Amino acid sequence: DIIPAEQRHAISSTVSSIGSWGKLGLSLAGKLGWIFTTSALLVVFPLAIESDREKMMQQWEAEQSGMAAGSGGAPGAPMGGVMPPQHHPGMPGAPGLAPGVVS
Repeated sequence: DIIPAEQRHAISSTVSSIGSWGKLGLSLAGKLGWIFTTSALLVVFPLAIESDREKMMQQWEAEQSGMAAGSGGAPGAPMGGVMPPQHHPGMPGAPGLAPGVVS
């Protein structure tokens, strides 16, 4: 034999030990990855949705309060409290001008 039996046994034992530790490490990494992923889906994702819902609700409330303040019986205000868009000098998109042309 080229490699003595004792040395073959030592090499085999070392490779087997490295393989066992590698398998254990990958298994542990997989389990931890599963725990972190499911926790994120169960906690962080609903939290993000609720945060977005809260932001939309605040925008809606701001629009409602703006509409209520704008429809306080102002003369010439249209029904529903919504004011038509007004032209502001220097703003793009002025009536009668090509898009992107500033007056």
